Amino acid sequence: MRVTFTRPALRDFEKIAETSEREFGAAVAVELESLFRLSLDRIGAMPEIGGDVVGRPGVYSFPLVRYPFRIYYHVVTNAVEILHVRHTSRRNTKNVFGKSRG
Repeated sequence: MRVTFTRPALRDFEKIAETSEREFGAAVAVELESLFRLSLDRIGAMPEIGGDVVGRPGVYSFPLVRYPFRIYYHVVTNAVEILHVRHTSRRNTKNVFGKSRG
């Protein structure tokens, strides 16, 4: 299946790339990009591979191997749409979709 991205997801990827290169160097940034691409290929090939997100019917999450990130996505007509990418240690009062938690 084709993989597409929301604007917030594209911003997430850009920020992750910039931060990883600045803080950990070019080699780590290249490895991280490679692992993201591999994960996106897997999601596109098998959209059901991700786990269900509680309270968000139709939204799935997929962990990035070796790095603390999760890719959030849903399936639309003939495509998988990446909604958001989040560092697993981040906590705030809003969930990954911008709505306040109960």
